[in-house]
Amino acid sequence: MRVEIVAYIAQVIEKVLNESPGDESTLLGQGGVDLDSLSLLELTVHIERQYHVKFSEDELDTLGGLTIGGLADLVEEKISAAAGGAR
Repeated sequence: MRVEIVAYIAQVIEKVLNESPGDESTLLGQGGVDLDSLSLLELTVHIERQYHVKFSEDELDTLGGLTIGGLADLVEEKISAAAGGAR
């Protein structure tokens, strides 16, 4: 699942935000993909719709400091938590 999430994040960065995504160790914010706050918000909206998860305001505030892989891990945790709560 993680590989699929990383690929989806990279696809949104490249196709929707028109940025070069790098690899999963690339920072989303400054010093990496260099997404601004509006682009990070747009990325999260796509992820929320694709994977039926929600990000808290605190999580949104820290996204620029995550790598693509770190964001994928966060999304995977949210999917697992939602699946656990649905039992």
